[in-house]
Amino acid sequence: MVKIIANPIVVATLLGLLCWLCQPLAPHVLIGHHEVAFYRIDQTAPWLYYPLQYLANLAAPLSWLLVGCTLGSYLSLGKILTDRLAWYYGLIKSLLVPAICLGSVLASQAMGVRPVSVTGIMAITLLMASPTSTIPVVYSVNYHQYPLMTAKCSIVSNITSIIFLPIWLIILDLI
Repeated sequence: MVKIIANPIVVATLLGLLCWLCQPLAPHVLIGHHEVAFYRIDQTAPWLYYPLQYLANLAAPLSWLLVGCTLGSYLSLGKILTDRLAWYYGLIKSLLVPAICLGSVLASQAMGVRPVSVTGIMAITLLMASPTSTIPVVYSVNYHQYPLMTAKCSIVSNITSIIFLPIWLIILDLI
């Protein structure tokens, strides 16, 4: 657990969240007609921001490549698509989890806990129905913890999301 929390990606993410939350408390600089926190490099240092943004955009394709290399060296597509546990995961991820979230939000609204806009309800449901990110695969490969199973679940969750996202859109349109 300590290895995961001490991972540079996790540390950078937490520091980024802290910086974002503390923007009102940070020293500000005047850019154009508005003030921004000095560390907002998208505003204060675009020469640094654009190369970093380019590198950030490479993260997903590189992790997809990792998934392909992990699976391609051990399994055929047929073996991936016949793994019942991966399909079980994909169905839970794309069907059951969004249904539970949608039901929870609608139940909380019915009880008057907190109003959520239609856009918010749709966003919550569709985000829950979206495919699993590739980050778990990267971690499982890096820490040698079930990399094949994690990669198979990632592939199958992409397939089940392609199937169920349009269905969720139809259901949400009826609500």
